[in-house]
Amino acid sequence: MKHEKKVLPSQFIKDFLDFIQNAKADYDYNFEAMRKEDRITQDYLHMLELEDLSYRERSKIATKLTANRQARRTHKDMVEEL
Repeated sequence: MKHEKKVLPSQFIKDFLDFIQNAKADYDYNFEAMRKEDRITQDYLHMLELEDLSYRERSKIATKLTANRQARRTHKDMVEEL
C-alpha cells in the first residue's frame, strides 16, 4: 500500500495565489513588450514612408519589420493567453 502525502488546503491556496501573481507579472511584461514592438513598427513604417531609401535599404527595413511583427505576435499571443 502506497502512502500519499497529504497537502494542506493552505498550500493549495498559496500555490494558486503564487500562480496568479506570476501570471500577472508575465502579462505585464508581455503587454509592455507588445507595445514596444508597436512603437518599433511605427518607426519602420515612418522610415519607409518619409526617407529617400534605396531598394537595398527598403529591403533591409522590410526584413526587420517582418521580425518585429513576429516578435509582436508572440507577445500578443501570450497576453491573450494570460
